[in-house]
Amino acid sequence: MFQHLNDVKMSYGEHLLFALKLSLFTLIMLVPLTIHAFVPCLFTDTFSRFVRNYLVVAMKIPSQSSGNG
Repeated sequence: MFQHLNDVKMSYGEHLLFALKLSLFTLIMLVPLTIHAFVPCLFTDTFSRFVRNYLVVAMKIPSQSSGNG
């Protein structure tokens, strides 16, 4: 258990909050993704924007301009 916390350089509390926050966002994404499955023209980039924002903010990966907004 503690090896993972050392690997990600987080305390138990930091990891707990991070994982719970990500779980909540994932549950929230369930709604637009399910709608998109049935009506492909809706929510066409909602999840990809979420993933890009997650990578930039949570994982501290530099943003790359794609020209798609």
